[in-house]
Amino acid sequence: MYPLDSYPRHSLPADTARWSSSFEKPHVLFAQYIESIYTLLVKSPLNTIYNAPTLFRLSKQHKTSSKPSLVLAGGPSLTVFNDHDKNQSLASHYNIFACNYYPLYYPSGITPTHLVLSDPNTIKPASILRAEGTATNTIDLIEQKQNSLFESIRKIRPKIYVPFSFCKASLSRLKGHDIYFFNDYEARFFNSSVSPLYPRSYTSMTAYKSIAIALFLSDYPVYILGVDNTYPHDVLVDSENRVCRLERHANSNHFIMDHSPLFSSVSDALVEMSVCFKDLHKFPSSRIINLDPHSLVDAFPKIQANVYDFLL
Repeated sequence: MYPLDSYPRHSLPADTARWSSSFEKPHVLFAQYIESIYTLLVKSPLNTIYNAPTLFRLSKQHKTSSKPSLVLAGGPSLTVFNDHDKNQSLASHYNIFACNYYPLYYPSGITPTHLVLSDPNTIKPASILRAEGTATNTIDLIEQKQNSLFESIRKIRPKIYVPFSFCKASLSRLKGHDIYFFNDYEARFFNSSVSPLYPRSYTSMTAYKSIAIALFLSDYPVYILGVDNTYPHDVLVDSENRVCRLERHANSNHFIMDHSPLFSSVSDALVEMSVCFKDLHKFPSSRIINLDPHSLVDAFPKIQANVYDFLL
């Protein structure tokens, strides 16, 4: 059966901003150049000065860890961690980095020691959501998920990393936790930085930010899993030529997302997805190892052995 008929179907909001390709529209590329220059020369420096105390706290953590890191994103490959006892051994040997809602579904035994929250919905208060015009039923769902997430955080007490633009909301929601703030401004042009202290040169993916922070904290290798980037495999088109995508994540039910409000064609979708792959080449490949040999990510060397045999 064709996948479109096999899974529940959802849709992006109808008012989602249409994606524009800089390849086809030079004015879009020009606007991105200007935005990068403005971010590098004005926006980031001013906000860095304003948030200097919070960034200084993160800067003191530079190269202080004596452990290698294991960055776990939400891709299907994460399910290879299916042995509770071995998972506990991993947690004692590695800094375990996780992303956003990971504490709600992490594999048995692998308790994250570091949690990166950069999805605004993980921490944004209901008052801000209402001011932004978010539907009441959507706010209720977000709040339920937030409450579950913060309950899990209180139990496992990881170090938490959030963009300094979240600062006020983070301090009120995470009082008493070990919080570090990082620079999450994006400047894709005239910039090659992957340091969490400076504007990032790569696209806004929480897994990529987790890799950047892991690299920042230690000189030891960074192992990644769940950074599957299976998107090209999962692009679908329905009978009305609407661009859709099969959403596949570890320990959650798959579903179809209608991306037609965002993309007018498959070519647009694939061009946008290509950025996810290209930007990983900005990271130092000599320090990062991909634990999924079947991953589409080709920026880093891959293991050719059982993941437990390799890590333990």
